[in-house]
Formats: sequence, structure tokens, C-alpha cells
Amino acid sequence: NQNATKKKKRLDFNKMSIAQKLRVMTIIIAAIASLSGVISLVLMARMGVSANSAMNNYGFATGDIACALVKITDSRRCVRDIVNYSMDPENKKAAEDELKEVKAKFQEYYNETKKSIINAEGEALMKDIDTKLASYQKEQSRILELTNDDNINIAGINEEMKTKLDPEYDALYQSALKLLNEKKAVGRRVEKSLMTT
Repeated sequence: NQNATKKKKRLDFNKMSIAQKLRVMTIIIAAIASLSGVISLVLMARMGVSANSAMNNYGFATGDIACALVKITDSRRCVRDIVNYSMDPENKKAAEDELKEVKAKFQEYYNETKKSIINAEGEALMKDIDTKLASYQKEQSRILELTNDDNINIAGINEEMKTKLDPEYDALYQSALKLLNEKKAVGRRVEKSLMTT
């Protein structure tokens, strides 16, 4: 009975005029095309979100980390200037003002970097950077405090910078560099996966 109904429907299609058949086929093609369009839009939206996430969490983030690294280097130079200009109040003040600006810019890039941390490896590297940053800043403050001494010994402070501040700087810089390299590596993997979808 069901076969008879199917046969009847098939026969009905066979009995249609060419104009009717064309209308039916046009409706079927339009439905398939509409469905394909909806699927394409969903996939494009998903890829757009993924690409946007990749740009923010890897592309822009590597730029923020690189800028933070530059500011770490600038901060060490500013401290050295403050030490060397200890007997020259005007230049010392200019170096201190520059250090404040450098620290503010560093914090800005650092905060942006923190927002881009989305995996356990990144969190571990960030925690390591936080620890080394605190240690570097503590030693930096101690060195700067020495420049306010009435019996200042500039050569002695420079020597302390080499033996105590520079190792702290190197440790911080290397940790930030590890995060930069991790972001670049994961970003490349994400880029490849986006290219294959």
C-alpha cells in the first residue's frame, strides 16, 4: 500500500508538465541553496570568532609582550641614568620622570598581556614573571634609595647594579621572553588550524 502511494507520487511527478517540473525543481534547488547559505554563514561566523580570538590572544598579545620587554630594558637604563646623574639634580630629575613614564607604559602593556592568558602554560609563565618582576622592582627601589645618600658612591652603586640588579633584570627578561615565545608558538598552531578549517 505504501509502495503504491510512492509509485503514485512518482507517477504524479512524471505526469507533470515541464513547467510544473521546473517549478518543483527550482523550489528544491532554492531550498538546498538556502540551507547551504545558512551553513556557510554559521561556519564563517565561527571562523570569524576564532580568528578574532587568535588575533587578540596571540597576535596582539605578542606585540604587548614585546613592548613590555622594551620597557623593562628602558627601566634599567633610567635607573643607570639616575645613578650616574646623582650629583646633577636637573638631569637626575629628568631621568626619574622618564622612569615614572616607562613604568606606567610597562604596566599598561603588562595588563594587556595578562588579559591574553588563556591556558595553563601561559598562567604558569605569568606567575613566574610576577615573582621575578616583584624581585626586580624591590632591588631597583633599593638601588634608587642609595642615590639619595649624602655620601653617595656612584662607582659603588654601579657595581651593585652589575652584581645585584642586572641578574634580577636578566631573570625577568628571560621569563618574559619565554612567554613571548610560547605565545608565538601557540599562535602559529592556531593559525594553521584556522587555515585548514
